[in-house]
Parts: sequence; structure tokens; C-alpha cells
Amino acid sequence: MQQELKQQHFDSIAVGVLNFSQHTFETFVISPYHQPLFFDLASLTKPLTLGISYLVMPELFGEKERLLLNHQAGLPSWSRLPSSGWQQQILDYPVAPSTTNYSDLSALRLMLELEKNNDGNFISLVKKYWDQDLYYPDLLPPNINCPPTGMRGGKVVCGEVNDDNAWRIGRPCVHAGLFATIDALCKTLLLIDQKLNLLATIKDEMERSTDRFIGGWDRVENPEKSHYTRGASNSTFGHLGFTGTSIWIDIEKRVGHVILSNATQNYSYDRNALNHLRCKISGAIFN
Repeated sequence: MQQELKQQHFDSIAVGVLNFSQHTFETFVISPYHQPLFFDLASLTKPLTLGISYLVMPELFGEKERLLLNHQAGLPSWSRLPSSGWQQQILDYPVAPSTTNYSDLSALRLMLELEKNNDGNFISLVKKYWDQDLYYPDLLPPNINCPPTGMRGGKVVCGEVNDDNAWRIGRPCVHAGLFATIDALCKTLLLIDQKLNLLATIKDEMERSTDRFIGGWDRVENPEKSHYTRGASNSTFGHLGFTGTSIWIDIEKRVGHVILSNATQNYSYDRNALNHLRCKISGAIFN
């Protein structure tokens, strides 16, 4: 892995392997920074907030909420949001059934809808299922180590969220923003399965639907042709994050893997080397 990392344009990676039959995990980290290392999870925040909320509070998910959860509500994929007035911009978008269009705005709209039904207390209902080392950036302990994830305004982004909309909004969001160590994320995934029957619930969702997004998670229609799930079965789900993060879980094999990195450290437009690395890791674990 040390040699593989030399082919990348970033300097930190962490890998976790999960066994959902025994509820155990193993991890390793390669980085020039002192550990423990807190990674920006980027869009892994979506299933860790909205995905958990679907497991905890299924009664709140009517047709509109399900459309928003699974990116079929007709909202644009992205828009630059202002620091004030962003809520109204999100609420002004009409919600109507559509083909799948992966959308940060859909996630934010669902957050606002769920907050209406929970007195603005939505995040507190899901964070009880997070490990103690999984945080939003404003709650990160002092003097912790985070790998840099890029530049903003001529300054290195380190220890603050990489996503520009989450940074401008300046409050906990569901589309991006969570930070965690590799161990904390692995512990969280195992806890979600133990307490909320994650794998069984997503299996049921897969049997009812052929849509790409189910229960707030992504799925891979052909694992053998994917960079992320080589060697996995068709009953595999997970999610990707912009900063070079990913979760993939094979329900049939009851095995999963987590990859955390700072792939956006120098630039984000070329993912070929990262995808090659993901493919090798996935093949080694799922095979």
C-alpha cells in the first residue's frame, strides 16, 4: 500500500475491513501526520444522517420524503447557496417524481422537512448512533490532526469542511460536513447494523426496488464493472464522498470496506489513480 500511495496526488489514506457476522473490524492508516487522523467524510454524511433517520423514524417518510431521500424529487443536482437565505431557496424548489438525479439540494431539502417534524432537533436523533470520534467540524476537539483536502481563498483547507456550500451555511448539514477517524466510522457502521438492522433493512429495500438509491444509500448495478465493488455480489450498497471516501457493504457476504483519503488535497479532476487503488482494495477484500 505504501507503493500504491506514491502513485497518488494525496498523502493520506485509511482502510477499514468490516465483518458483519462477527461485528468486528480491522483498520490501517498511512499518513505523514500524527494519529488519530480525522478525515472529512464529505457525502458519506448523507447516509450517516438521512440514512440513519430512515431507520430510526420510518414513520416520517411519506412519498415526498422518500423521493427526496432517494434523489427522485426533481431537484437540481447542485447550486451555489448563499450563507443567508439558503433555506428559502431550497424550499422554493418544487418536489415532484422524477428520474434519479443525485442531488445535494435534495438532501438539504429533506433535512429541512425532517426538522419541521422534529422541532429542529433532527441531528440529535441520529447522532446517538455515532461513535464518539465522529463529529461536525465545529465540535472537533482542539489540536487534532486532519489531512488537508484542498485550498479555499488561498488558504489550505484543513480541519474545516471541504464542501463550499456546507462551509458557507456554517451549521451542521446532511449533504456533507462530518469528520471521523477510520475506527470511529467502522464502529458506527457496526452499531447501526446491531441497533437498527441496517443490512436487513437495505436487503428488503433492494427486493422491493430496482432504483439506484435505496434507504439513503447507493447501490452498484454491476459490481464487476465498478471501480468500487470489484468482487462483490449484486446485494452490495454503500456511498461515495468527494474527498476520496467510500463505504461499500456486501449483504450476501456480510463483509464491507471503508476507504478514507484526502484525494482532493492538490486537485480533484483526475480520479484515475484513486479508482485503480479502490479497485485493488475492493478485489482483495470482497474476493
